[in-house]
Amino acid sequence: MGSKAACAKRQNKVNTGRGKQCVTKKCPLKKPACTLHPCRKKRKCSKASGRCREGIPVYSGKTCLDISTEDEFVFLPIQDVSRQSVYSFGIVNRGENPVEAIVQIGPTRVDFTGDVQEVIQGGQTSVLVPVRFVRYVRLGVRSVEEGKGSVVDVYFQTKTTA
Repeated sequence: MGSKAACAKRQNKVNTGRGKQCVTKKCPLKKPACTLHPCRKKRKCSKASGRCREGIPVYSGKTCLDISTEDEFVFLPIQDVSRQSVYSFGIVNRGENPVEAIVQIGPTRVDFTGDVQEVIQGGQTSVLVPVRFVRYVRLGVRSVEEGKGSVVDVYFQTKTTA
């Protein structure tokens, strides 16, 4: 492929202190924090997506619309948040009556305890963020006033740093 001198001109060679040469290449995406270290294999750059994977936040979310509240708590599906760095529940009360929302956390898919709780007035929006961490989380909503239901939209949103 060419001489070592020609190779050294094309790529920056770094002495690792172990008698080996490690070639350090800059990521082709102009992200200064993303650098490839072939001999250490610590960082990778995804050429297919055109984005560096390490340190770039990945956002995702789930939406549950038109949830009717009752006198007892209605729980949304359980979420595994073990790989999320940040997550929250956005609750929009579309009805006129107040609703109570509770975030429950648990170490298993069966055992839960309350973490954060709030009353959301009719026509209002609120965001609930769990204070403590365990692997599983779920949200429950119910009517504050007996027999007076409401309708809520829930947005579960997460951010993960890859």
